[in-house]
This record gives sequence, C-alpha cells and structure tokens, in this order.
Amino acid sequence: MATGAAVAIVVGAGIKAYGQYKSAQEEAEAMKNQADAQEAESAEMMRRAYINAQATGREGKALEAKQLSSFVAGGVEITEGTPLTVLEDTNEKIARQISYDLQATGFTAEQKRRSAAFGRDAACATAKAGKIAAAATVVGGAGKAYGQYSASEGK
Repeated sequence: MATGAAVAIVVGAGIKAYGQYKSAQEEAEAMKNQADAQEAESAEMMRRAYINAQATGREGKALEAKQLSSFVAGGVEITEGTPLTVLEDTNEKIARQISYDLQATGFTAEQKRRSAAFGRDAACATAKAGKIAAAATVVGGAGKAYGQYSASEGK
C-alpha cells in the first residue's frame, strides 16, 4: 500500500511539474508575441510619420506657391522685404512642424521598442522560472514519496 501512495505522489508531482512548465512556456510565448506586435507597431508608426512628413512638405510647398503667386499677381517684389520674410517664415514653420512630428513619433516608437525588449527579457525569465518551478515540484514530490514510503516501511 505504501508503494502505491508513493507512486501516486510521484505521478502527481510529475503532472503538476509538467503543468507548471507548459504554463510558463505558453506565457513566455504570449509575451514574445506581444513584443513582436510592439516592434511592428513601432515600425509602422515611423513609416507613417515619414509619409505624413512628406505630405506636410508637399502641402507647405503648395502654400508657398500660393503665397508667391499672390505676391506676383499683386505686383509685389519678392526678392526682399516683407514678402520674402513671409515666404521664409512659411518655409521655416513647415520645416519645424515636420521636425517636431518626426521627433514626437520617434520618441513614442522608441518607447515601444524598449517595451518590446523588456517584454522579451521578461518572457525569457518566465520560461526559466517555469523550468525551475517544475524541477522543484519534481524534487519535492520525490522527497514526499520517499518520506511516505520510508514511514510505511519502517512500521
């Protein structure tokens, strides 16, 4: 009878250990998938930021062209003075806006990349912890089984 109880303890410990191991591996896999999604989102954010920057640049050039044609149609000299300052100011505002938009998006994208790296590190730690927990369960179960068997055989 003692042998059967000891076997049951070992089998139970083995099943529990396998469950701990599988659970940790699946959690680690989910964490890696989340990190991959964050990396992809970061890359997509930057891709879109560059597309938006190009669009902003084109809109700015169109605005400058309208300003220029208005000045020319009004007979205004554009090589110096206020008209030139207006055109330069427009160009500068557009360049600042593009730079700001790229920097802001770049900062957010970098945060996502770092979060993904931390997620990958956490996934690795989770997988290792699952292996350690499973090993501890097996060793603990073996110890319990031995104690159960020794106690019953000693009687």
